Amino acid sequence: MHTHQTLYIAGHKLAVLPLNPEASGETIILLHGFSHSIGGWLSDTTFRSLGRCYALSLPGHYPAAFPPGFTRQQLTTELIAELLAKAIERIAGDEPVTLVGFSTGGYAALALAALYPQRIKRVICVAGFAQGRWGGPVGAWQRLAGGSLIQRTRLWLQLQLLKPISLNMFIRLPIWQQSVGDSPNIKANPLLKPYAAGLHRYIRGVRPGALIQYCQAMAAIDITALLPAIRLPMLVMFGSRDPVVPPEQGRLIANTVQNATLAELVGAGHLVMLERPSEYSQIIHSWMKESRRDLL
Repeated sequence: MHTHQTLYIAGHKLAVLPLNPEASGETIILLHGFSHSIGGWLSDTTFRSLGRCYALSLPGHYPAAFPPGFTRQQLTTELIAELLAKAIERIAGDEPVTLVGFSTGGYAALALAALYPQRIKRVICVAGFAQGRWGGPVGAWQRLAGGSLIQRTRLWLQLQLLKPISLNMFIRLPIWQQSVGDSPNIKANPLLKPYAAGLHRYIRGVRPGALIQYCQAMAAIDITALLPAIRLPMLVMFGSRDPVVPPEQGRLIANTVQNATLAELVGAGHLVMLERPSEYSQIIHSWMKESRRDLL
């Protein structure tokens, strides 16, 4: 049974989930997406075969928590990067890490690579973005969060109603099919249930207010100007039919970061690890092997 550990940093409560702390090799830090959690990495086998992996929470995402009185205006790129950089130092000490970010975790990984390059030796950005206007189901949440009090209350209730649902109900939610480019493939994938179970483990702790603040803050995010400062080796992976993060975001990142490698998975949507598991794993293993040579 994996148990998360709590880190207190500048009044924020963060959480880190050691996945294979006994493993040898380099340290790999895994950042989850906006509607996900550290539990989303529990079913991962790709990265655990490559090093010692720790799933690190985004600030405010359960079991992490914002300080009392925290406001949406305080949720900036600089704050997110600072908190995560300090957390990475607590986990890995002075050792630079391989940083993996999915979706909003990909955005956070970009910010860390630009602002704290000494903490990182390379980055894998999966379905990440530099500009935070979303589409698909979380785009609908983002529009509600930016609307009237009635709309924000409606979103709060939607998020609150997620808490008591069973795993089987959770897997049947439309958000899964609405986030992918290849719905039949994900339905048939035996990895879907363990992946969903990892998220479901934390769903009772969802804090609707924190997620609403993320929706509001990300809508105004644009870190394009930071991308040219990134000199680290980077793999940028995305699905060509991603309904949540426009594929143009992946191309923008890959074309702007100097040392980036582009991997576009044709026909896949937002959940590339479930829609194209073999291709996803093969690309990552190949790029990690090649980048190791470059770093020597």
